[in-house]
Amino acid sequence: MSSSAPRSSRQQAFTLIELLTVIAIIGILAAIIIPTVGLVRKRAATASDTSSLRQIGTGLMLHVSDNKGYLPNPSIVIAGTSTGAGQPDRWTFQEAVDRYFGKGPKFNATSIYNWLSRGNMWYSRYAEASSTFVPPAGYLQTQPLAYSYNPYITNTRWKSRLAAVPSPSRTVIVGEVNNSGGAMTTNVAPELRSDVDTKYRVSREGKALYLFCDGRVALLQGDQSEPELTRTGAQNIWRWW
Repeated sequence: MSSSAPRSSRQQAFTLIELLTVIAIIGILAAIIIPTVGLVRKRAATASDTSSLRQIGTGLMLHVSDNKGYLPNPSIVIAGTSTGAGQPDRWTFQEAVDRYFGKGPKFNATSIYNWLSRGNMWYSRYAEASSTFVPPAGYLQTQPLAYSYNPYITNTRWKSRLAAVPSPSRTVIVGEVNNSGGAMTTNVAPELRSDVDTKYRVSREGKALYLFCDGRVALLQGDQSEPELTRTGAQNIWRWW
């Protein structure tokens, strides 16, 4: 009896070769699974951002319906959006549209920026803050915005009228841009302008999301800035003239 116990113990032990084989198999499985999980997460994030842009498009269409065919216009302020005594009313397309998403803000000095706290609705999961990004005081903002409104809607050929767009399926109204330089300045490309001063970069493997005037959302490859589209002779997605 005493001589059989050691033999049984030796038979149940792993050899070094068996242990290394198991470790190798685990390593191979991990190498296969981990990239797949990362890809699934990226696709899920893109799907979520696409859904958010579609909701924004729905809000824009509701605004058009309630305002005689006019899109939100940055030259027309929203009554009741003053941030304090002596301050003028403000405008952002987010404030104009957010009221259509459930219980919206009341547009007063204490709740005007509530749209920023609506989860990930107004944020791209791929918007990465630059090293110099500082959340604006009072904006309830913790990350950079990623969606920029097409400022050409105030052009004399457009005049904020959705019906004036001859090809709604080819003209962008909101874009997920790579950089936003600040308050409607003229020294940056129109599609890079924003009324909120943020700087960020969108990293989606060279692609970005765009909401067209007909409500369609597309994931487009490459530099879609107007100067680049003009240089290459590509279809301009920011204006039709």
